[in-house]
Amino acid sequence: MGNEHFNNALSGFIQDFAGGGAVRHMADMGLTVREIHDRLDYPLSESAIADIVWKHFTGNGVIRLTEPDSSPIEKKSYIKETDAYGRMSFRMVTEKTEAPDSGYIECSFGISKAKDGRAYEETLNRLEERDRDYISGLPWPRRKVWHMADERMIRIMKALQG
Repeated sequence: MGNEHFNNALSGFIQDFAGGGAVRHMADMGLTVREIHDRLDYPLSESAIADIVWKHFTGNGVIRLTEPDSSPIEKKSYIKETDAYGRMSFRMVTEKTEAPDSGYIECSFGISKAKDGRAYEETLNRLEERDRDYISGLPWPRRKVWHMADERMIRIMKALQG
């Protein structure tokens, strides 16, 4: 059991080291998990990318696992840097920010998928392909979460309601 836990942790560390910064940067640019996967030059599975994006979004307040309140959010972002030898790397920068004025939208995609996968897929078919890829690419938990009410999520919710 100890070796398996160590190997899983090591694998996660290697994947994050190899591509985590690039994945987080592309996620911040608005790319979906599939789009990120298609742009990477090294092999990372879509599920590994989805896990990195999910941790990033929950870490910087784009997605909240608890009901949002007015407390400040610790936002993590990554800056691409090039050293004197031309090697690129990403450096994490942390800052405290206020909760967005636009607020959050309650999401229960994980609950819907677990409850009735067929109905969930039919619901997602109402979305444009890129928005569908965004929702289906993330590992939504089987509980309510809150997503920042950004342009994309507002568009998705309007499409699902109308």
